[in-house]
Amino acid sequence: MRLATALGFLLGTCLSLDPAQAQEMTTREMSAPAVGRFDSSSVRAQSLDSLLLPAGGLEVGGEMTLVTSELSLRGAPDNEGLAFTDVGLLSLSSRYSFGPVELAASMALLVKQPSYRDDFVPQNGSLSGRVALGDGQALTLRLAGGPLLDDLGLWEGAELLLGAKRSVHRTLVFQGALGGAFTHLSYAEDTAQPFWLGEIVVDAETILRTPSRAFSLWIGADLRFPVVHNPDRQDPDPSGFLAPTTRLNVYLGGAYSYVDDWDLYVRFAVLDRGDTAEPWTMVPILDGGFDQQQLTLGVIHRWDLAEDEEERRREAPVY
Repeated sequence: MRLATALGFLLGTCLSLDPAQAQEMTTREMSAPAVGRFDSSSVRAQSLDSLLLPAGGLEVGGEMTLVTSELSLRGAPDNEGLAFTDVGLLSLSSRYSFGPVELAASMALLVKQPSYRDDFVPQNGSLSGRVALGDGQALTLRLAGGPLLDDLGLWEGAELLLGAKRSVHRTLVFQGALGGAFTHLSYAEDTAQPFWLGEIVVDAETILRTPSRAFSLWIGADLRFPVVHNPDRQDPDPSGFLAPTTRLNVYLGGAYSYVDDWDLYVRFAVLDRGDTAEPWTMVPILDGGFDQQQLTLGVIHRWDLAEDEEERRREAPVY
């Protein structure tokens, strides 16, 4: 019962709902967070014909994401929403390509938050692996997780996507992905039933680029269709049940990649999370748990370790 009360209170106060709505949430719908953050691919790969980096490619980067929303978090004066620069997420990432296999890791830190909040600095982390299956095709597995707001617990998720990329011209590329996503909510207090969600994921993207690899521009959409979840409306948990809805995320990005060792990029995303008229369809997650907009500025430094190794061999003395 404590968890049911906490869920209703947290979901209501995190998003500044009235007390009646907050109490109603203990037996109403609650959805689950998304795993993806539009970072499964390398920015440099946007200017290439392949989905993976060339063998020996190593990347280390950082990006700052500013989150804005019309909805307000718990403690906000006069129910104010999240204004520009109220919330800043610093993501640190690394990526290495073995040729047919690419590995990546990232961690997002909450470096800026409103004065009335005291959320965890580590917000989410991910590990991913990508395997080339052929010309312009790859299979990606991504694991991610992070905390729920106000110490309610944790969320964990996984995605398995089959991606394809086709270059129709030196300046025009189409790519997309199809797969599934699984999300589990681990509440701090015990629940009678596990809370989890399974979705079908469809992603489509168009890339415009210069022939010299100097600039690239991409626009895409991410659709998520819920197919299975637990607990459901027919067999609810005492603390509530899940009733997820179809979600659509739209994003636009651009990158400068003319310099061999550096990439600079910007990305804007509109994230759909439930319905503001039905606030119980949102969850207490800062990064993507409710309707929001994200502006990201990033920089990546690259090393070509395969080329460096070949150069060392050529320069090695012969005895």
